[in-house]
Amino acid sequence: MKQFNFKFLVVMLLCLLQASGVCAQNFLNQHDENGKKHGQWVDTEIDGDGKEHVTSIEMYNHGKKQGIEYGWSSSYPYYPTLLREYDENGDLMRDVCFREGKIYFEFFDFEKIDTLIFTKCCGAKRLVLKCKSRVYHPNGVIKEESVNYCGKDDNPVVYSRIFERRFYTENGYLSEIRYFNADEQRTEVRHFKENGLAYIIKYSYDEERNRPDVWYDRNGNEMQVSEEPIFRETEYGQKIKTGTRWKNEKGETIREE
Repeated sequence: MKQFNFKFLVVMLLCLLQASGVCAQNFLNQHDENGKKHGQWVDTEIDGDGKEHVTSIEMYNHGKKQGIEYGWSSSYPYYPTLLREYDENGDLMRDVCFREGKIYFEFFDFEKIDTLIFTKCCGAKRLVLKCKSRVYHPNGVIKEESVNYCGKDDNPVVYSRIFERRFYTENGYLSEIRYFNADEQRTEVRHFKENGLAYIIKYSYDEERNRPDVWYDRNGNEMQVSEEPIFRETEYGQKIKTGTRWKNEKGETIREE
């Protein structure tokens, strides 16, 4: 995936701000006649070494954000850690998080909705926002993608309800699909190998327990699966549980975690 050349952008911006001096002070971080933010805003902070770093660049139209917003962390002053894009009404259109100049995850295709759902953990909830999201591997290949639903005032980056999520390997192969059925209060997980569907697990909707109720093979036939712990022996001869292994009727390991 082609990445943005943010380092060049930041260096040029800082040079312009330093060169403009008083001129920049006269045109940046202004308010309109009603005291609302208007025009270009540049925020900075002082780090532990006493150096000043830009933390955000935003554009406002009488209090509403518009266009592109950039954000930086003092830990990575030359690479933005976030990018947000707003429409003319101030509504969020895209929210991107970066790690060392590469896209780590993004939210996009925001859509206003009005849907009422019920879950055991949260009860009745009215969902008012829908968007898509992607998480990326370090090599730029998609790692996860999903459709996210949010209630009023929910931040989609922090809190979303997801009814379908897909996971991919670093080579781009589909490895897992998770479905949540709100009517049945059940989660279904489909596990894939490179040659196709491997097996299916269905869970009751119980975030505390989160253990499989029923296992199925790729043909939809129910499997009898046994569960056993995985131990590692320390240098002092002690055994420490490090994971869990599941086996089918033939004794073949079908899953480890």
